[in-house]
Amino acid sequence: MLLVGAAIAFALLYLVWLRNGQDSSVRLDGDRIDIELREFSLTPQSVSIPAGNIEVYASNRGTQVHNLQIETIVPRSSDDKPKLLLGVSAMQPGEVKSGNVTLEPGKYRWRSSIANDDDLGMYGVIEVRQ
Repeated sequence: MLLVGAAIAFALLYLVWLRNGQDSSVRLDGDRIDIELREFSLTPQSVSIPAGNIEVYASNRGTQVHNLQIETIVPRSSDDKPKLLLGVSAMQPGEVKSGNVTLEPGKYRWRSSIANDDDLGMYGVIEVRQ
């Protein structure tokens, strides 16, 4: 009975932790985010952070070249193009690069724009809160 209670408590804590946008492989520390890129995913795919100046560290953990872009989200019905807010240049496997961006409250998209990485799942959403 004690094991069942502990398992339920652990499951509830894990769900609360997931809901907060945290991921064990990603550092979310004040104004810094560490993100990992690999075929064909970004970790975390989505995150919730406070508004302000954010230092982004992108690590290419894959076997192919990737980059990282943070851009505005444009509705599908709009003819507008997304506005690039941060561009981390192409990284070779194992390479780490960083950049700074100031984000206002809202939702933004991050992705790798090399070849068809985006189409294959290398994208995500940043929710910036007040």
